[in-house]
This record gives sequence, structure tokens and C-alpha cells, in this order.
Amino acid sequence: MAAALALASTGDLDGGLAGLQALAKSDDADLQARVGREIARLEGLRSWRDAWLKDLQSSNKNLRVLVEGKMAAFKIEKIDGGDVIFTKARKGVDRVALKDLSPSLLLENLGKGLRDLEPTWLQGYLPGLAQAEWDPAALEGVEAQTLEEMGQYPWMLHLGSLLGEIQALAKVGYPEGREALVATLDRVGAVNKAQATIPALQGMGSDLKSYAADLATKAYEQAGLPDLLKGAATDLGEGRWKFVYEFDKPEELMDFVSDPTLFDNCMPAPDKPFSPDASGFVHNESALAWAGRVGVLHHVPLTGAMTARYEWKLSRIGETFDIQGGNLIFGLAADPEGLSFIGQAFLHSVWCYQKGQLANNSNGPIPMYENRLYKCVVDRDAEGTVTGSVDGKETGKVSIPKVDLGPFFLAANLNIRGRIERLELEGTVDMLGLEFLRKQRAYEHLVSLGLEGLPPKREARD
Repeated sequence: MAAALALASTGDLDGGLAGLQALAKSDDADLQARVGREIARLEGLRSWRDAWLKDLQSSNKNLRVLVEGKMAAFKIEKIDGGDVIFTKARKGVDRVALKDLSPSLLLENLGKGLRDLEPTWLQGYLPGLAQAEWDPAALEGVEAQTLEEMGQYPWMLHLGSLLGEIQALAKVGYPEGREALVATLDRVGAVNKAQATIPALQGMGSDLKSYAADLATKAYEQAGLPDLLKGAATDLGEGRWKFVYEFDKPEELMDFVSDPTLFDNCMPAPDKPFSPDASGFVHNESALAWAGRVGVLHHVPLTGAMTARYEWKLSRIGETFDIQGGNLIFGLAADPEGLSFIGQAFLHSVWCYQKGQLANNSNGPIPMYENRLYKCVVDRDAEGTVTGSVDGKETGKVSIPKVDLGPFFLAANLNIRGRIERLELEGTVDMLGLEFLRKQRAYEHLVSLGLEGLPPKREARD
């Protein structure tokens, strides 16, 4: 019954009546009686609507309908079958279907004339179906049962609309194409949110979550890098990409993940204690800002020839600017489990770990100053030679050909704060290494819809 009334509330009175008439055969006597009363009311509305349209036609009055988002007035030439034909077209509109004359549109046309409708119960029934306010106390002579049942329309129409959407989703299944999958996923999220307020439907929650999880998985399996990343992604051709982060938007940090295994497997312990309560990374004033002991990985692994260009600053924690007794490395090809990476330590040397064996090279120390912007580059060419530079000056060079796969990283365990204000990455993307990112984006989408399950886990690379 709720679905039939919801259909009628869109203007399809004949469709609503057909749904009610199908229910009239119920063996439940109370339901049969209620359906009979709803049929009588809906037939009464249809009769009034048809007579009202004929009166507009005969008296040469306007019918106002929406055209391109605005109300436009039309004279009626005739009513032909299921259409109201206008005497003159406007913006290509020369008719309106009867089923598109919703109760809310009829109310808009009536205005203050609503109070003159006869029979009197129509003065509550029409706004009830339009989900507009009405005052039962103002309807003199209307039976208490009629007022009570019309007072149930808000939740019944909500339920009916929801049931209609659920039936429509059942027909959709798993559509072709990422855009259609995402659109369907968002529809499921809206249904899930709405059904939570209706006790009769709350048992559907687990089925909706399962359906949504499948949709999200399929949608993000088809997602390209521009859809997966929050930073700017440019396809350079032949599998190579450029990623740029200006950190103007907080969501850009969603392309990075905390990974403490950078310390557990690749970096020696600091000589001085760091500040655990001050450690971590956040978005702050157009920068990826960090403090203390952090391990940060970009989500996308690169392979072959690759480059990281980054602009950054340091500042103190507390009273002192202490850069002694710890480590600070920016790098590429991070593989913590495999004990391998390439990177630039502080400002003065290039480090390469290969299976836990360190090779490094330095062209001499470069002093570090608080709140100074440094422009740095770590580059690995196709043959495996790694070069580091600061403000255009080479800091070191070393060749480790076999260290050639992994994401950009930042690893720091010092009592200082830092800011990456710009980051540019370039290289060939390891598409097989995007599985975790796809799962993470699907999970984040489900979370935004209130449909989250267990977060994905990053698997160790073979």
C-alpha cells in the first residue's frame, strides 16, 4: 500500500490505483477495508483533477508547469488520452502528461484556492500526498478515521518511496561501467540511511552492506589513477605518470599512509629519545606537516627510472632545534619488508639499502637551518644510478641497479617538525601494486555512506 501511495504522490494516480486494486484482494479483512478507503480517496482526487483541468480549459485559465526549472503558464487546448495539450508551445514544450501533474504541482497551482476544495477531505489529502503541511483541525466535518489515516502519509510515503528504490536497485544489479557502479553505490547508501529509521526494514541492513561492498569493489577495480588519487595525476604515456601535490586541500593526504615498518626494518634506532606525543603527520597550512618519529608512504609504487622533487622546511619542537641523534630520509622504491630503499639523508648524502646492506655517498655536509625552504631531488635513472641534489647542488651519487620498485617515502625520527610544501613524483607505475589503494578507496567510499566494514590491510610484497 505504501508503494502504491508513493507512486500516486508522483502524479501517477492510475499507477497508484492499480497497485491498490491489486491489494484489495487480500485475505486480511482490516487491510482490505483500509485499501478500499484509499482507493476511494485516490479515485476522488483523480475525478477532481480531471474536472479542474476541464474548468481551466473552458474558462481559458492558465495551468502552470515546470519548464527548465521555472514555472511557466499555458492555456489548455485539449486533454487527449494521457496528455494535456497546450494552445501554444514554450521552449519546445507543448504538452504535459497527466501522470506528471504531481500533488505538489497541483498545490502550487491552487495556492489559496486549496481552502475551497470540495469535498473537504481533499484539503488535507492533496497536501498529504504532496508531503506538505496541513491542519487536521481546520477540516470541519471530516471523519476522525480519515484524518488519522491521512496523518500516516508522511511515514507511509517515505516507506513507499524507499521500497520503490529497493525494487529498482534489484533490477539494476551490477551495471556496466565505473560511473554507473558508483551511482548505484551511492543510491544503496541513501537507501541504507533511510531504512535505518524504519523498524520494518532494519533487517535489510546486512544485505545492503553486502551489495554495497560488491559494488564498491567492482567500481574501484575499474578506477584509473586520476580517480584513485587526490593529487594531480598526469599520464605521460608508455606507463609513466607524474603526480603533483601542492597540498592546498586536506584530502591530498589521503594519498599517503603511515608505515612504522620503515623504522622496524630499515633505520637504526635514534640516539636520543623522541617525543611520542608530538609524533605524526597532518595537513597544515598547505603542507604535509610532520613531527617526531614518522614513517610515511605514498600509495603508488613506481618502477624503473623515477624522480621525486620535494620542497620542505624544518622547525623546532619546544625550545631547541635539535637535528642530532636521529635520522631524516626522503626517498623512493621503499620496500621495508625487503630491507630495500633509495633516498637522501638530511641534506648531505644519498643512501641505498639493498637487502639490509647500506651503500652511501656524500659530496660533503650541508648545514641545515630552521624555517628555510629547501628544494631537493632524488633521481634514479634507468640503469640504477641514484643521484641526490639540494637547491641544484649534487649531494651524492651511488649505483644500486636492483633497488628499482616501490613508493615515495618520508622517514624521520628526530625531535623536530617538518613541512613538505610541494611534492612531485614521476615514474612508471607498478599497476599490480595498486590493489591496496583500490581496496582503501572502496573502503573510504563505503565509510562515507555509513556502510563501512573492516578496513583493508596492506599485504607484504613478495
